[in-house]
Amino acid sequence: MYRTISILALLALAACGPSDSPVNQGKAPDPAPNVPTIVAGRVSEAGPALAPDSGIFDAAPELTVNLLPQTVVVPRNPETSVPQISVRAVHDGKWLTMRLEWQDNTLNNTTGISDFEDMVALEFPRTPGTTPNIMMGDANNPVVVLQWRAARQAAIDRGERPESRHAYPHMSTDIDIGDLLGNDGSVYQGAAHVGNPVSLPDINSSPVLAQVAAGFSTLTSFKERIAEGRGVHNGERWRVTIHIPLGGELELVPGLVPGANSILAFAVWDGKHEERGSRKSWSPAWTPIRLDD
Repeated sequence: MYRTISILALLALAACGPSDSPVNQGKAPDPAPNVPTIVAGRVSEAGPALAPDSGIFDAAPELTVNLLPQTVVVPRNPETSVPQISVRAVHDGKWLTMRLEWQDNTLNNTTGISDFEDMVALEFPRTPGTTPNIMMGDANNPVVVLQWRAARQAAIDRGERPESRHAYPHMSTDIDIGDLLGNDGSVYQGAAHVGNPVSLPDINSSPVLAQVAAGFSTLTSFKERIAEGRGVHNGERWRVTIHIPLGGELELVPGLVPGANSILAFAVWDGKHEERGSRKSWSPAWTPIRLDD
């Protein structure tokens, strides 16, 4: 059954500041009977073994969420490149697997000065039962952001960290830094050399960056490998699975437990339209989610 969330009327709420926003504080109530909700049914197996094209998702109810251009903060995105994202979810008590699908006729999986990658992200409250400011939370109500990146997955698949030759395959060079220094030349790989997770210092990392934020400019990655994911592009659409562990020592989203309700938000970046950072399509209202017992 296909349902669409209309969120245009809620944009003003998302634009409120942390002290005056009606969605900033308080508990996350049970969704009202008529509010479109993502329902994650229990299956025999979820988690990283579940591919984006798995038939298990066929029986899961699909919810279509409308997205808007991000025009609240600079740099703004004047137009919506991805107007909708379709969501299905399943869980097995150990993993919550969410499949995200959206229209995109171009595959963008390299990064560079003029290259922008396709990406998708989920945002959850870090503290169970709270309704944080949807714009990266605040000091008292942090959020968890799980971001899958196409270029990150491409690098992991080929077993090599991103280099200039991947973005510019016809380039030539007279000197190889590694040969010149007698090592891997990592000291000249700036962010990767100091361990910036966005630069993929560990090629055995996950394609999904697990991060926490407590307001603007506070986004910080977890050191541990926690969330997993996989994306498949068929020439017309992306299908991406994000796998979130339920419970355990490194509990990523404590409010996600079987039988409970939570909320989440979405963001999509289209590399073809040079989107990055705050230039994105997003859902400026929380979407309820329920995990069946």
